[in-house]
Amino acid sequence: MKKILEVASSIQNRIFGRACLMDYIWLMILAILPTYLSARIGIARTLFVRVGTTTAACAGYWDRYNWISLVVLSPTALWLARVIADLLFALSRRFGGYTRIPDLIPGGNDLARAGLVEEFAAGSNFIVAFFLTSAITLIDMWDTLAPYADSVTGTIQMSTAPSRWDWSLWFLSRPSDHSLYWNNLWLVLVAYASQFAITFFAISVIVFMLKHNLFYLKSIYLRRRSVEYPARPMVALDFDARDRCFGFHSLFMVFNVQLLVLALAGGFTLVSRASNSNTTPMSTCLAKLTSGEFKFSEFWGAVFENLTTLFPTAGQRLFPIIWLIMFGIVLLPALAKLLPIPQIFRKNPVDARDYLLQFMPPDSPRAVSSNDLNKVEDVDEASKKFSQQSFWPVSQTSAEFFSVAAFFVFFLVLAPVFTWHMTVGHFLFYGLLLMMSFASSAALFAAFRYMLRTVDPRLIGQEKN
Repeated sequence: MKKILEVASSIQNRIFGRACLMDYIWLMILAILPTYLSARIGIARTLFVRVGTTTAACAGYWDRYNWISLVVLSPTALWLARVIADLLFALSRRFGGYTRIPDLIPGGNDLARAGLVEEFAAGSNFIVAFFLTSAITLIDMWDTLAPYADSVTGTIQMSTAPSRWDWSLWFLSRPSDHSLYWNNLWLVLVAYASQFAITFFAISVIVFMLKHNLFYLKSIYLRRRSVEYPARPMVALDFDARDRCFGFHSLFMVFNVQLLVLALAGGFTLVSRASNSNTTPMSTCLAKLTSGEFKFSEFWGAVFENLTTLFPTAGQRLFPIIWLIMFGIVLLPALAKLLPIPQIFRKNPVDARDYLLQFMPPDSPRAVSSNDLNKVEDVDEASKKFSQQSFWPVSQTSAEFFSVAAFFVFFLVLAPVFTWHMTVGHFLFYGLLLMMSFASSAALFAAFRYMLRTVDPRLIGQEKN
């Protein structure tokens, strides 16, 4: 197992730790190859084929822009993944002007920096990303590969065209043509290899953000940690920080870049969802909203009776789940204020003093001057300072704005209703989604504050009963 992890670590470092121009060129060649293969078997452009008693359209590879765009997207994804890895883990001096977590740890930043790089270099990162990508790709390809598997057991007689028929199943136009079968299968495998690459880069970035944010949380000083891991470099929260971010505002780049990743992922997800989902019944209902013909029963029917076309493939059904996972990973740093909660509830009774002392080194100025918050007024003052600091390491405003935006994208991913013919009903629909996003964001941070309040109301700036 150790040898496997070492090999995985070496491959990962080769992919993301080095900047090699040829890598981008090979990715472009891989993405261009299906355009040649599709032309070779006659399905480069959309064709109309007689199927049974009707004429059906089979979308050509060149007309499926989500596939053609891989020529640009796959090398761009690798470049972005390398830049993000460098920003998060300081792999080179290219972004040396930005502050990372080890830079805030006095007297132990060299050890902490080595620990941060180890988080990137862990072979488990590559293994997890590879297997997750493999699983996602197989799920996404399932509907495409099934007819190929069926053809092995016997010739398929097509009486009606497949739903959303495209180049990937062009062989169904001539099921008895074995040459077309194998050439079409080869085209599918090559095309999905390019998609596999871009998915692998994206999943790797998610894994990197997870490892980075967990490292951040592990680097926050807690008294119990200093006993359990005396050699681990840690940074104490600064209750008196003027930035109201516990002194972590200088880390803005490593956290804001994650918001950028989430925004880019959101844009890509919405484009994919809008391209593959049939929201016409919902859009038609919304257009009736101001005409007096709108019926809630018809709208809910357009949603819940239209799920198979709203989420036509397994890959489309995965998008909301992946989006929520990414949201949770990017939000992890907001849990810094809540770190003592699992440990502190083992004690009874618990108050603000027990909680706050977990964040204070015994030799810190506040702990020394107050004799470990021995007086009620010292606890009140420390609680007030603590409550004024942000959950998010950069700022509370950024966290709340990011949360609202993330929830809004999530709701749009579920129901990607887009049309060039906007009506009042559509704007009201978007307004409803925005209100739901504000409510969801408020509920999320209310839950954070509630967890602190259960310990002691003073931790959120309220008076103790």
